[in-house]
Amino acid sequence: MSESAPTCLNCGRPRGERFCGYCGQNDRNYIRSAWSVMADLVRETLEVDSKLPGTLKLLVRPGRLSAEFSRNHRANYMSPVRMYLFASIVYFFAFAHAFFGDGGGATTGALGPNATFGVTGGSVAADSSNTAVLGDLAPEQAQVDALKTRLYPRYQQKLDDILSRVGEAAAIGTVIAVFGELEPRAPGETGWLEKAFWSLVIDATHDPVFFMERVVGNLSISFLCLLPFQALVFAIIQFRKKRYFVEYLVFQIHLQTFCLLLSAVPLLLPGGAIANMVWLITSLWILYYTLAAMRHFYRDGWIWTVFKGFLALILYSSMLIPAFIAAAALTL
Repeated sequence: MSESAPTCLNCGRPRGERFCGYCGQNDRNYIRSAWSVMADLVRETLEVDSKLPGTLKLLVRPGRLSAEFSRNHRANYMSPVRMYLFASIVYFFAFAHAFFGDGGGATTGALGPNATFGVTGGSVAADSSNTAVLGDLAPEQAQVDALKTRLYPRYQQKLDDILSRVGEAAAIGTVIAVFGELEPRAPGETGWLEKAFWSLVIDATHDPVFFMERVVGNLSISFLCLLPFQALVFAIIQFRKKRYFVEYLVFQIHLQTFCLLLSAVPLLLPGGAIANMVWLITSLWILYYTLAAMRHFYRDGWIWTVFKGFLALILYSSMLIPAFIAAAALTL
């Protein structure tokens, strides 16, 4: 190494390349403009650089990116975890746009802060013009008193606030009608699960936008925590393949990454026939992609792939339902 070689800022030894051969630190200097430092941090966190187009190009081809990882061909592609985080940001941005944006989404339309909800003819209504019709569904005082025996004190106050709003009492009355007459209970007679259920109903009715924001935030954490368990499902189903668990995990991360990115597309579209058609197309594409990725990565025939795919779907459902319940429960 020549004497003119630059010096590593960390260990002080000569550094001939971008990275120091002794301590491994790169040649980047963060003692500079905050804007350029932030740009570097974002690029390092998400690895959104020249690797992104090539990674996405291979991700679209079912199972190919996971196969490249199993062959240890990793240098040209984004890491699975950073790719998943990137996809999660895109998806939940699209989700927030669809449910809370000004333009409304393909799923529900915008939810304003003053929206009220009731049920008429089996469909959800968010129109104050239906107040007269919905008024018939408002709960009686005896039902309100019985419901309060199932609530924590702070939720009793929220219930009073809901009942004071024009037209919103119908939402509570509808839920009570579905579950039948409520009998008053002494303190301590109501189990925590029933209390949690009614607390969620009160929260969702009291401030639906804030409630959904909290649920979405908790769902992102739940999905991330579920990844190892979903990988375990494939490890059990494909136990004869004798792969390392990290291969199942990476396959699952790539699969979820593709699903998140593709699912974000219809969420960014305005409601209407075109959006509904896009929803149908993306749903079918995700189904095909999942089976094709399994077939390519695990080298099974189509019959075995379809069988194992539906078996995985059943096992997934047993985990997703508790995940949704947990995401909602964490909002309490």
